[in-house]
Amino acid sequence: MKHFTVYVENRDGPTPETFEKLEDTPILVDLEKLANQYRQKSTGTRKAFDSFLEFWESASCEELLEPKGLIGFIPTGRLIEGFIDTIHSGTGQNFQQFLGKSPRTALMAWTIGDTIEKKVTEFSREGNNLKALLIDVAASLLLNEMHLKLREIVRERAKSDFGLYPMLDHYPGGGRKGSELIPAVFDLTSASKALGITLNDQNIMNPRKSECSILLLGDEERELQNTPCIPCLGKRCLYYQLGGCHASDKVNEKVTS
Repeated sequence: MKHFTVYVENRDGPTPETFEKLEDTPILVDLEKLANQYRQKSTGTRKAFDSFLEFWESASCEELLEPKGLIGFIPTGRLIEGFIDTIHSGTGQNFQQFLGKSPRTALMAWTIGDTIEKKVTEFSREGNNLKALLIDVAASLLLNEMHLKLREIVRERAKSDFGLYPMLDHYPGGGRKGSELIPAVFDLTSASKALGITLNDQNIMNPRKSECSILLLGDEERELQNTPCIPCLGKRCLYYQLGGCHASDKVNEKVTS
């Protein structure tokens, strides 16, 4: 069980650029699929998995993880005004169609910090490569659970505060396309200040275990749609197999481009 700190801000509220800290939320990462996959392997592999699991559930691992996220509600017009050219060049027709129906957008960013990544590097240098890999995979699954929790909070807040509902959740830079839209999340919210996430000149986030998304809100309650990574590896993707795919409803057997 990990503890997730979440901040919420309303960029056109009475006190813009201030954010509210919610009570820490417990997050559970389901490692059952991962356990089933590795406990059927050789004795050495099973020992490496058990060593990983002992570490993942330890207090020392808890201290290394810093799960934090921010949700920034903005009028969609601000996103369009500041990033219209990037939207046209870096997103697909589906996103652009939903954008035209969205009066307000929830920009989300989340991270687990960089300390755990340093520990992964340390294990690798000591020759514990499988243990390091498993920690890295579990950390990615944690990020996915954090994303799902942020969606829940957006759904609750959007309905109570604005009478709106989530329509489409877009991953800028998911795969090879659209990373130019990542700065929108940080330019239009206080995510960098609250979470300590920075971008380099290629729009790569630091800490590396950080993610962001753009969730368009609309007037009608409907099933939330997600944009998959581009290219999507389908059911061959490790994260899909382990339950960590953010757009599993879009996955098929083929690689998309």
